[in-house]
Amino acid sequence: MPHSALLLESLSPDLLVRIIEEAFIVSITDAKGLIRYVNDTFCKVSQYDRSELIGKPHRIVKSDVHSRDFFKSMWDTIGRGESWHGEICNRKKSGDLYWVDSFILPIAGDTGAPVGYLSIRYEVTQLKEHEQTVQSQESLLIKKNRRLNNLAFWIAHDIRPPIANLIGLSEGMTDALKGGADGSQFAQRVSEEAIRADQILRKIMRTAIASDIVDEQDSEWLSGK
Repeated sequence: MPHSALLLESLSPDLLVRIIEEAFIVSITDAKGLIRYVNDTFCKVSQYDRSELIGKPHRIVKSDVHSRDFFKSMWDTIGRGESWHGEICNRKKSGDLYWVDSFILPIAGDTGAPVGYLSIRYEVTQLKEHEQTVQSQESLLIKKNRRLNNLAFWIAHDIRPPIANLIGLSEGMTDALKGGADGSQFAQRVSEEAIRADQILRKIMRTAIASDIVDEQDSEWLSGK
């Protein structure tokens, strides 16, 4: 027999109950969902006194996070005498939300139909907040990558033409000067294309900064000073 199984067998039922009571949020309701028992951890986490909870429906801690279908599915499951497991967002007396990883176990009567429900929960609020932070960061990264791809497309299609023109004009001006011709016409065209490329670059950089893709490091150049 595995060592873990031997260890569990050595634990008394009273000790197991004590561990559950101290480590988990525990409640018992009747078949209608009215609370008949809550442990101290439930009161501590929900911020309700025991007297405020006993006899009340469990929706006293209900938040508006989940849909009706969510709870209907849960009640359909436990109503059939099956256990249910899932994460639920509840609301404290103060109005703050908290998340619990919840197991709901039907308590069968003589006929086999549930006469009540035992709920054992473990608070996972910090874990959910961490997950939401990671999801937000991933979503932001996806948006930034999409903007970066658009920026790369913009650069490829808007910057390449004036750069190609500048290269061609520079080569033409070089050849003209070597042949003793006047290169002023080429110089004028080079200046015009350089200005056009500069304007496009400024527009792209402003878009990149506004999209939080890059940091603004040269405000004087971007402002045209």
